[in-house]
Amino acid sequence: MPRFAAIAFSGIALEIARQRLSSERAGGSEGPLAVVVARPGGAVQGEGSLLGNTRLSEVSPEARGCGIRQGETIAAAKAKHGALRVRVVEQAAVQAALVGVAEMALMFGATTSFEAGGAAGDVVWVDVTGCAHLHAREGDPGGERSLGEAIAQAVLAMGHACRVAIADGVRVAAAVARFAPHRPAAAFERNPQEGAKSRRPTGNRQSSAFAPSRLPVLSSSPRCPPLIVPPFSNARAMGRLPLVALGLSSDALGWLSKVGARRVGDLARLPRPGLAARLGHDAQRVMALLEGDDRAPLRPHVPPEKPVERAELEYGITHHEALFFVVKRLCDRLGARLEGRGKRAAKLLLRLEVDHAVAGAPPKDPTLPLTLASPLSRADELFAVVRAKVESPDGAARIAIEHEAGGAMDVPILAVSLEVTEEVLAEGAPQHLFVPEARAERALPRVVAELSAELGAQAVGVLALVDTWVTVGRSRLVPYRASPPSRTGPPLVSAGEEMSRLLPEPKVVPRGALTHLRLVARSELVEWWRPEAQAHDAFVAFWDEGGGQGGRGAAWVSIDPRTGDGLVHGWVD
Repeated sequence: MPRFAAIAFSGIALEIARQRLSSERAGGSEGPLAVVVARPGGAVQGEGSLLGNTRLSEVSPEARGCGIRQGETIAAAKAKHGALRVRVVEQAAVQAALVGVAEMALMFGATTSFEAGGAAGDVVWVDVTGCAHLHAREGDPGGERSLGEAIAQAVLAMGHACRVAIADGVRVAAAVARFAPHRPAAAFERNPQEGAKSRRPTGNRQSSAFAPSRLPVLSSSPRCPPLIVPPFSNARAMGRLPLVALGLSSDALGWLSKVGARRVGDLARLPRPGLAARLGHDAQRVMALLEGDDRAPLRPHVPPEKPVERAELEYGITHHEALFFVVKRLCDRLGARLEGRGKRAAKLLLRLEVDHAVAGAPPKDPTLPLTLASPLSRADELFAVVRAKVESPDGAARIAIEHEAGGAMDVPILAVSLEVTEEVLAEGAPQHLFVPEARAERALPRVVAELSAELGAQAVGVLALVDTWVTVGRSRLVPYRASPPSRTGPPLVSAGEEMSRLLPEPKVVPRGALTHLRLVARSELVEWWRPEAQAHDAFVAFWDEGGGQGGRGAAWVSIDPRTGDGLVHGWVD
């Protein structure tokens, strides 16, 4: 039996508006807030096109406490609370957020899909068939409850509140996630005939809770447990939902309300021929859902080639702390998407969209490329590398957004985007059953990536031995964890003493500053076809730079035959 998890969102557009308003302070914006979703080709495309008869798409809990409801006009809402703020969120922004969640959800199932603003609302689906047992634990042998909790926690880490339901079909899972009351999942396993009279709404409570013109408010509490519909229990679960869960037209809902139907299960007592005539083209779909038959296909979502996270800001920011607050949120989402892909970022591109109307603004938006010395995927590691790069001298020169005494320009930033321009496959290393993993194996990649971002990629790496007869060229700085050069024949490197630390450029020192010379390798003229070829006799000497008052340790030295001076190439530990 196929199993599907539905992730339902009740206020994702409201969350996007909140994030845009919270650019100046991390605590977010307070006060009643309402959102109008601007759909392609619609009358509302910006806040300048809002009219009094424009209906609200989503309202905040503060606005709901003032009596403002979803679907009301702006004029009616303003009459209840004059300080209500109304913001416009593009449908593309909502779809981009759902794309990120669908990409993250690939870590829980092989196929994901999403729908933005459709009949099912804002929903992301995951095909979890055969995946629940991977999350089994004590008290949850099947693993579906633990799987639902893990999905909800992963979505919450991306900054979105949701409800998760698992059922045999995509439509049933979405309907249960959106409209099921807050009750344990075991409630779906009871006999539907038990207590039917006590569960039936009566009086004013019935008309207000299940009125066709009003949509139930979906709770966004992160503590809401996942709703699990047992296998072959679709009909029982759908029977307890309000009629709006079927996605019927307003005319059909009005007629069903007049005949006394309040829940989906009430339709089973109506004559099927008359019900089919009233439902029209929705009759076949509704009849199938009444029987628990949900065969709707899941259209797979294909992730974009390069994941990009972008944040638009309500007000321009001009200092680093506000920028880091926005970048942290982008890294959280980008890290979740990379884990869902099973990839790691090798190169990043931070782009700042500035206000070009300000005097002194650059002709093009400043960009900051980052090459990670060690590929990373975790959100905290990505943020640490981006922050180190922005605070480095090279990053400060590229994106000068703070007003300093030196004359750096002060340009407000209106949008920030973070793109993965190159990614690699995240290969897992098998762990020993009895030997614990060394902490350095986890900490070193992040440290190397931070140092590389701050000092430059050419300054950070590891020493590797190269097969060559030139003694001073045997040690070479290679990128961290890069594969060593391939050897086609027997190794030429001797098993003797070699350099362990290499200087970027040889340092010329007087012969008198070198004491206790010891010959470690002698070679005649090698690479004689090169004009600069010469003998490379290698010595280990004590380099006393301070004239007998101090030293640097054992140095790897070659003697210039023309001048007699020493060339220090590195150190021997």
